Amino acid sequence: MITVGPKPKVEFEIKHTIMVVKSVLTTEQCNDLIQSTELKGLQLGKSKNEHLWKAQFKSTLLPDANHWIYDKLANYYMLYIAKTNISINFLEHYEIKKYEEGDFFENHRDNYFALDSKQDRKVNLICQLSDEHSYNGGEFKLGSFTFTKKQGSILLFPATYMHEVTKVTSGTRYSLIGHAWGPNWI
Repeated sequence: MITVGPKPKVEFEIKHTIMVVKSVLTTEQCNDLIQSTELKGLQLGKSKNEHLWKAQFKSTLLPDANHWIYDKLANYYMLYIAKTNISINFLEHYEIKKYEEGDFFENHRDNYFALDSKQDRKVNLICQLSDEHSYNGGEFKLGSFTFTKKQGSILLFPATYMHEVTKVTSGTRYSLIGHAWGPNWI
């Protein structure tokens, strides 16, 4: 039986559900990732759901699970799990995104809310690869929160949160993106 009553009081502060860690990667490590991306080649990316939101950028995957970046970032997922009690059990291959002048990614979510699936995207990880002075615009926004442009910093947050990358007005922005999956929310 479901009871009926007034809405319970819910305290919600975005700062309790996000984790920002500055200077996780060195300048050399960020440049190594950018360089390997440029050598491998980038594919034009766009929203897979253009009827919901629009995007324009280039991207490539890092499919080698033995790449040093996977070990380097694993502990931060574990810290985030301990902080939030979100259960994850699978990590997609990392993706590096390149945003040049005019590129953007409109406000969107990264989870699927799939009723017919036992797994869903639960946690996003963003790593700032570009030097903060190498581009203008291209802010990563999570509601009213704007993620730092400090090179090598990471942000973890629930995949259900709306977020965007504003239009790059000059220069080039690189970031590494990760999606961790776990048991479906539903």
